[in-house]
This record gives sequence, structure tokens and C-alpha cells, in this order.
Amino acid sequence: MVSEPQWTSSRLRARVPDGWSVQESWTLVAADGQANVVVSREPLPPGIGAEQYAQGRGDRLGTEFPQYQQHVLTALPLTSGPGYARLFSWAPPGGARIVQVQVYATAPGTGFTATATAPAASFQSLAEVLDGVVRSLEFDPAPRPDPAPVPAAPLPDPEPATGPAPATPPATGGSTSLTVLAQLPPRPPAPPPS
Repeated sequence: MVSEPQWTSSRLRARVPDGWSVQESWTLVAADGQANVVVSREPLPPGIGAEQYAQGRGDRLGTEFPQYQQHVLTALPLTSGPGYARLFSWAPPGGARIVQVQVYATAPGTGFTATATAPAASFQSLAEVLDGVVRSLEFDPAPRPDPAPVPAAPLPDPEPATGPAPATPPATGGSTSLTVLAQLPPRPPAPPPS
């Protein structure tokens, strides 16, 4: 049985074969190439919340990054729901120490991770820019496919207004207004003793 095709919801589109899933990411890169922010979206099993997602992602960091040190893990209220932020650092063999901030959020069936990365030596000078990028992120689940168009019924003639116009409702969804870097140490952590 062939199911209805599924499409990605970004500027790029591709047909998703039956049984496949979509993991999207995009990267912002500083002009000098020394810092970046990678944002990814991946499918999650039903019932996985932000805390469990952040824990699962964090459990892998110590095995993926040499000389890994977690400095802060904090709950982070987002407009889309609860989130978490983690500040950590690591050093590649023979390389300079790297500082990263990861922000985790979930929507039903979807996990979001944003990772801001900079060398420890320049993290302080880049923190404001990285903070601006991270604060501007909006985590929304993939839009549902548009339903089939329904013919519109003709509108009745409007009644004359008898009072003030109703107030415009506030916007929904939108900016995460992250406060993660404000909660983190102002200076990059020192490398671990050799």
C-alpha cells in the first residue's frame, strides 16, 4: 500500500519515501568562519518531552567530544513550551578548546536542537552575537499539509457597526525570547588541568 507523499517544510522540498523520516538542519556561519549556529529538527517518538530529549542528547556528548566538560544545564522557558540549555566545552586532540551552547525544545513528534559554537579564546567577544541569533530562534513543528480547498459560501451583507471595533488578538507562536546566555557564565570556562 502506497501512502500519500510527505514533503519537507523548508525552502527545499523533496518527496519522502515510505518508511523514511526527515531530519533537517541549517547553519549560520560568521563572516570569518570562526563561529556558527546549527539548528536541526528531527522526528521523535510520541510522548518525548524537552527534558527527556535534552537528557538523551546530553548523554551522548561525553562520548562524542574529547575532554568534554558540562558547565551549565538549565531549564529554559520558551514561548513554544519548556526548553533546556546546556553550556559545555571540549577540545579536539592537539586543538584549541571549543565552547558550545545547545538549546533543546520539542513539539509533538519533533525535537529541535540549536548549537552555537565558537573557540573558547574568542567566545566572550562573540557571545553577544551568538546570543542574538539564539534569542531570535522560533521552534515550531512542521506545518500540516494544506487541506483540500473548500468552496467559500457567499458572505452575508455586513451589519452596520454599533460600537468600537474588537481588539486585535495577540499573535500566537513566535519568538522563543531565549535567556540562556544571560544565565550562563560571562566568560568561557577554563580548560581542565592537564
